[in-house]
Amino acid sequence: MCVPPPPDLRANRLLRDLPPAEDALLDPHLTLTSLVPHQQLYDAGEPIKALWFPVDSMISQVAVFAGRAMVEVNTVGRDGLAGLPVVLGVDSTPHAALCQVAGRAIEFPADAVAEVLPAAPELQRRIALYSHVSMVQLGQNAACLGRHPAPRRAARWLLTTADRTGRERVELTQDFFAQMLGVRRATVSEIARDLQDAGLISYRRGVITTIDRAGLADRACSCYPLLLAQDQLINAL
Repeated sequence: MCVPPPPDLRANRLLRDLPPAEDALLDPHLTLTSLVPHQQLYDAGEPIKALWFPVDSMISQVAVFAGRAMVEVNTVGRDGLAGLPVVLGVDSTPHAALCQVAGRAIEFPADAVAEVLPAAPELQRRIALYSHVSMVQLGQNAACLGRHPAPRRAARWLLTTADRTGRERVELTQDFFAQMLGVRRATVSEIARDLQDAGLISYRRGVITTIDRAGLADRACSCYPLLLAQDQLINAL
């Protein structure tokens, strides 16, 4: 039985302040769930069984290569949803999705989408806008991976994570961070040490805390303001 999330936890920006009639349609299908690090939500080529609307968690969409090596292609936080192909009428995707930063998400079963979404025009409008934002971000992330050095990409990733989770403190191992950035663990160690020595972050026992956002923004690549502007399209809903 689904237990609708209380209003104060419906912090995902696609779901907040919907018309009451749409809330009533959605509530029987929504469940507040806790995600743990590395939790697989769907695998490449496998059926997507639900949509996930993060509240204070972050989900990574990853390209999977031979030997299960992964590189992050996009992230989903409280301004978006994971499982977008289902809304577009596709039940699988070449990318996988897993929890990057632990926290809560609102789960919506895929088999209810076709029933509920046509009767929820405001949610449809928001998801259409998010589809555009997601495509822009996917393209920019691909360009970033090819053009910008790892230290600048790492600084941008930390800022984006804080924006999309609403938290300055996140649990993240160096191994996982390296995997998402597509670099060696030793490279991540050097980057984290440099940022910590500069007083921009604190990194202890797998927990990264952003201390100086302005300083971190100075280190971030030029993709950050572009991606932030896209997030703000959703924030303005």
